[in-house]
Amino acid sequence: MAPERLKATTISNVVIGVRKYPSCSPLDLSSIIALPDDLHRALAIATIEDRTVMTELVRRAVQEWLKRRERKKARKATSR
Repeated sequence: MAPERLKATTISNVVIGVRKYPSCSPLDLSSIIALPDDLHRALAIATIEDRTVMTELVRRAVQEWLKRRERKKARKATSR
């Protein structure tokens, strides 16, 4: 079954398409990201070594980055 196209957003001349796949949880959305070949290869190897999938590794990395970003924003707000 083909994914249902939900929306597309343009940010700085980059179109970000979001699709919902039937095999995913109703709350999960899918985004396409472009990675340089070397980074994609390293990520593919890491998924094999860790017996996981790219989605999970990317999800963890984004969650960690967002946590660090929020902590940084909180520090800036308290130092004012």
